[in-house]
Amino acid sequence: MKIKHLFFVLLLFMLVGCGARFDYEIDINTNNETIKLDITMNIDENDYEYIKGGRKKIISIINNSIPKYMKYSISETNSNKFVFQINFQNYDDYKEIYKKVSGVDSKSIFEEPKTTNKTPFHLHQHIEMKDDLSVFMKWLKDAIIKANIVSKENQSNLIESQNFTYKFNEKYTAMSDEHIFEDEVEIQLKDIRVNAIISKGQLLDVDISFLINEKFENKFAENFNNYLKTKEINYELKTESIVWEEETYICKTISLKKIDLNNELSKKSDSERKILKLVILGYSDKEISLEMGCSRQYINRIKKHIINTSV
Repeated sequence: MKIKHLFFVLLLFMLVGCGARFDYEIDINTNNETIKLDITMNIDENDYEYIKGGRKKIISIINNSIPKYMKYSISETNSNKFVFQINFQNYDDYKEIYKKVSGVDSKSIFEEPKTTNKTPFHLHQHIEMKDDLSVFMKWLKDAIIKANIVSKENQSNLIESQNFTYKFNEKYTAMSDEHIFEDEVEIQLKDIRVNAIISKGQLLDVDISFLINEKFENKFAENFNNYLKTKEINYELKTESIVWEEETYICKTISLKKIDLNNELSKKSDSERKILKLVILGYSDKEISLEMGCSRQYINRIKKHIINTSV
């Protein structure tokens, strides 16, 4: 009797069909505050038997019903693997689309980066992802049911399983009920330049300039100005807007006057001292990297550290 009952259950499961498998991967980039959601749908070949019109009908429904904010592709190696993607321009864009799709406000938390006491180039950020991401594929289930291509007894089995993966800055998080990012965010600087003149008595006049993306300016400016006020140094700060690599950047130039060169060098590491001396002598980043036997990226990191510890 038990064997017959088990056989009946297995037969019923086979007749009903397994349904599609969905894998959701959301990647939050905390540096530029963008969100990318990739949704992979896998359908077993046998499941098309329970769909009127089979695979072609599914593709037709997707083409006619997919939302404007989403795009999709079909795997070149597996014709039954569909990949959907949404690129949210920023956190507000995500919240707006989520509310439009779900009908409720997003419960996720995207706190504004806060200033820290470490350096003016770091902000503390707190993010919690609390939303049900499956709402972004509800349109497909609704369209299939509306098209009446699946029997009523199979409609509740359209989805076999759903898996969710969360990434922050391309790093996977540990599985938990709430997916939390708590970390220091480093503001990216570009085109760091240091011009220095040594006067008598080993006194140094330095101009340090760098570019910061315009969208970070409001968050950065207050922190940067407050940081400079805590330093017992004479400085001038100039700010201008420029276009660089087809993007708008804010150019910051800090002018420091009459710095005790011997005192400053005593605080630096051997590599920092050598790089600073080469900068003063007018060497370019390329020439410094050749002289030091290291990459330009390393030279830029050292320059940034010099700014952090000098300013």
